[in-house]
Amino acid sequence: MKKTFPRVRELLQAEVSKFNSVNKVSIKTGLTNNTIGKYLEGISEPQQETLEKLSEYFKKPVAWLRGETDDESVKISVKNLADRLSVKPEEAIARLRQIGVDVGSAFAFSSRRIPVISGVEGGTDCSICWEDAYPLGQGYDTVECPPDLSDDRAYALRVHGDSMYPKYSEGTIVYVSPSIEIVSGNCVVVKLKNDGVMVKKVKLQGDTVLLESFNQAYETLILHRNEIEFMSKVTHTKEP
Repeated sequence: MKKTFPRVRELLQAEVSKFNSVNKVSIKTGLTNNTIGKYLEGISEPQQETLEKLSEYFKKPVAWLRGETDDESVKISVKNLADRLSVKPEEAIARLRQIGVDVGSAFAFSSRRIPVISGVEGGTDCSICWEDAYPLGQGYDTVECPPDLSDDRAYALRVHGDSMYPKYSEGTIVYVSPSIEIVSGNCVVVKLKNDGVMVKKVKLQGDTVLLESFNQAYETLILHRNEIEFMSKVTHTKEP
């Protein structure tokens, strides 16, 4: 069974044929040769972060790339506009509204709210509540989703403890995207099989997972992958 979305395969095949080079397509898209090869063979499913890169390159909506819609029109990204103005997406939206632009129809903007499903321990004491854990449940609260966080499975958590200080203070809300592939150096929310949940900086070394704190008073946790139920990337934060 092919894992790569058919439209992604077709677009990449056309680009490789056009340039007669996987390497040239790699340079243009920002994907590795190996990744493109797997997509062309249909043996790997692109994650959200990759789909967003391809969306920007091919000027096609992520939903269209996934095959969820036949609408090929692309709205201007609020994030791209904010980057050009060197402001936060929220400020870009405010400026657009000030000049009468209908942000909802003219821009790729989401005002949806996502659940704050639990607290997440910033220290090593991970005995916290996770009854409303993702992907089900309404959570204890909701928070507005950042405009550029398009993952339908995104959720948020509130940090407790000081192990990630000064990066994350007590009460900081972290936004989490389960669809983005984890790489070393990411800050992640980790759920251990013993029910512990924490936010840490991750380093991957084969089957060994190192979970680091920013607060030097806390030791690095060294775990095997089979001790971890899941890890999801922290994409945004909101200070208390």
